[in-house]
Amino acid sequence: MTTTGRDELIALRDLLTTSIDALLADPSLEIPSLKDASPGKGPVAAGPTLVATGAADQLVALLNGPAYTVTKALGGHVASSLRVAIEAHVVETIREAGGEGLHVNEIAKSSAVDPAKLARILRVLAAHHIFTETAYETFANNRCSTLLDTGKSVKDLKGNRFLYTDTNGFAALVAHCTEDLLKATGYLSEAVLSPETANSYEPEKTAFALAAGVDIAVWDLWAQPGNEHYLARFGVAMLGANALGGGLLDVVFQGGFDFADLKKDTLLVDVGGGAGAVSLKIAEAAPQIKIVLQDRPEVISGETKKTWEKENPSAIASGQVELVAHDFFTPQPIKEADVYLMRAIIHDWADPLAIKILSQLHDAASASSTLVLIEQVISPLSPSPDSKAPFPLLPSLGNTFPFLLDIQMLTGMNAQERTREQFVTLGEAAGWKLERVVSGPPPTLFSHLVFSKI
Repeated sequence: MTTTGRDELIALRDLLTTSIDALLADPSLEIPSLKDASPGKGPVAAGPTLVATGAADQLVALLNGPAYTVTKALGGHVASSLRVAIEAHVVETIREAGGEGLHVNEIAKSSAVDPAKLARILRVLAAHHIFTETAYETFANNRCSTLLDTGKSVKDLKGNRFLYTDTNGFAALVAHCTEDLLKATGYLSEAVLSPETANSYEPEKTAFALAAGVDIAVWDLWAQPGNEHYLARFGVAMLGANALGGGLLDVVFQGGFDFADLKKDTLLVDVGGGAGAVSLKIAEAAPQIKIVLQDRPEVISGETKKTWEKENPSAIASGQVELVAHDFFTPQPIKEADVYLMRAIIHDWADPLAIKILSQLHDAASASSTLVLIEQVISPLSPSPDSKAPFPLLPSLGNTFPFLLDIQMLTGMNAQERTREQFVTLGEAAGWKLERVVSGPPPTLFSHLVFSKI
């Protein structure tokens, strides 16, 4: 059936009305003001939120048409301005002054930035609801800008390469996105159109490598002497990403793979576990099992060791959790484990390398071993009878994050997010059969993919 713009406008109005009314109908649901600069105010975690935000964005596209495209093309300036705000310690400077608003001349004293230029940079952020301009060239923190707060003093931040150690990871996440990834995406067209790189899925032939002027993978670059702060920032950034997505709600939830119900002395291997956010959650939910957390030597001896010493030193002391250096491209040393777990790892690698990783686990597994992947499962945006999205929303309900993350994987590692069908094919190529997929609860976008050994 052919629909008109009026049909779509009416439907979007109705979706906005019903979803907003549903949010307001819950008296216990906290909906902080944008002006609220107190810490810990994350997304409004309720089902109608996704419909409301998706309808709002589609409404802007419907009414603005081509101007919407141009605005999106200019969006890189928002990301680059965020990086300036972080490196100029803007949020911390405003906080230390009392948080009610500070003139740009005072804010600029925390760095070498020119006040007139900084005012323009902060204004474009305020136009996108990040900071509030309370008076002419006077800026205050708000609910969106406080994400950038390291919680440290400006004095401690100046000249410190390891800015993000012992922080909640939010500022590290934004810094990672606005430096490493922003530079990389600027070379995306060269990477996908140049004959030398267009058909390659090697992690050394990426937009990131072109931007950095290197011929090695991002992980190898960060492992080089002198780049320790980049690796440390990434580790902390992943803690922030987990917290922003609901505090790892995708790891232990009703209906998912039941870690808490695992038998006593079950052996679980957290492959590529990073700083240990996932294993920390599982160790809390399932104290009866043994966990081996694996990652690269520089990760295990750095952020992983620090995280467990701070968050759960008794698990290490008791032997419940063991930290082990391991390259997951090499044979898996833990044979016949009950569960092999990987969260947000396979999306870092193109199919040939992902198959190699999963094949190492297959070779080590017993017939009864289970493989659990915690990953995003993306859906095509083409019309489908299976779509549960109300007219006129896309099947994704307007959520662009999975698709942005997919391009992030492409630019950084020549890797990808995958559909369910792609996970089936990937698993079978490595000797694993996909048994079930369970979506995590809102606001998480991750799912449990449970495989058995073929």
